[in-house]
Amino acid sequence: MTLTNRNLPARDSSGRFCNSGAYRVAHACRPTTFTPASEARPMLRSALTLANRTLREASEGEGVPSVIVRASPGAGKSTLERELMAERASEGQLGNVAFHVPTLALAAEATREAECLGLSAQTIRGRSAPRPDGNGPMCAKAELVEQANRIGLSAKEHFCERKLEDGTVARCPHFEECAYLGQFRVDAACHFLATAYFALPKCLTSAPLGQI
Repeated sequence: MTLTNRNLPARDSSGRFCNSGAYRVAHACRPTTFTPASEARPMLRSALTLANRTLREASEGEGVPSVIVRASPGAGKSTLERELMAERASEGQLGNVAFHVPTLALAAEATREAECLGLSAQTIRGRSAPRPDGNGPMCAKAELVEQANRIGLSAKEHFCERKLEDGTVARCPHFEECAYLGQFRVDAACHFLATAYFALPKCLTSAPLGQI
């Protein structure tokens, strides 16, 4: 079958449909229902509170518990969740939290906001991310590590430290002053990570570039 004899709707020179082939239907589509802004926050708070309760009360043996809260971008999910985290922290109910956001800038912004709410927070930067002081990447061997990850080598085992056959431990010469490793020594309950620094190497059985 060629394109000339297929029953396709007509398009103009820009590829837009020209209404050819349109037909009437018995009923119009149901209009989209939007939540008024005045009702969005309490509904979202209720959903997030229920999600946390579901995770907290999950039974052992049911696998890793997970919940999904869907809301439009900009609805305030992340901000409200941090506020709820601060409330739980004040009640002694907050454990270690890994909070993922798309970019490093958002991770840093979320960390500042969390600190303003009284949370102990830390921005986790990938090995190739710039240091907070702007003095090079977080890992002194970031370029070499990135190349190794592409072929499935674990950065921690091959570059940071590894145990030799005689029982001794070999470490990177930058181990003690490494900015990347140093961020994990900070005592913080909330860690904000940028998914932009997560990558899947060719060898799917190895660790991702951004694994911590």
